[in-house]
Amino acid sequence: MPLTDAQWARIEPLLPNRTPRRGGRWRDHREVIDAIAWKFQTGSQWVHLPEKFDKWRGVYNRLRMWAIDGTRERVFTALVAQATPTAISTGQSRSTRPSCALTSMRPEPAKGWGEAAPAWIPIIGGKRVRPMAAVVPAVLGGLVLTLLFTAVPIGDGRRLAPYGIIDTVEYTNAFWQTLATVCVTPIAAWGPITIALAVAYYRRRRTPAAVVV
Repeated sequence: MPLTDAQWARIEPLLPNRTPRRGGRWRDHREVIDAIAWKFQTGSQWVHLPEKFDKWRGVYNRLRMWAIDGTRERVFTALVAQATPTAISTGQSRSTRPSCALTSMRPEPAKGWGEAAPAWIPIIGGKRVRPMAAVVPAVLGGLVLTLLFTAVPIGDGRRLAPYGIIDTVEYTNAFWQTLATVCVTPIAAWGPITIALAVAYYRRRRTPAAVVV
């Protein structure tokens, strides 16, 4: 359902300045909000946005920008404050009230980075990512990286690595040894860091989020 004049009058002052930037025409905010409302009301993916709303990527980027600068939260608060006793008294269901789709613009507490595939990815864009579908490949990759960059000293200046026995490199002075250590350490730590991030991601996804009512 398109934005009503009453809703638009309430949130228009909360939106950023529409002055064109870098010489281009910045799409009308009301058109963008109508597109966002359609997306959340229908539950469709961004790529399925009707042509009448123009390119979906522009709408998606605008919504993301509004989330960053706080505009989305201000709009949500204004629409909730406008909660219509009239709609309730007339028996309208929550799903059919004009403000319903727009109040859905508020980000859900249970969702965050890594919980849904980016909208621009074909087929799976916008779909929820199962925790283990991300954790298992990440942990396996981290283990492989750790193994590749691990070498065990076996004496006589040699070390045993997954790809064979290698000789320990000798440096002419402490400067070159320190420089080599600084350059190699991030590579050696790549595997353990990947595993640690995967475990933290798994714990975050498995922790129930607080429900906001």
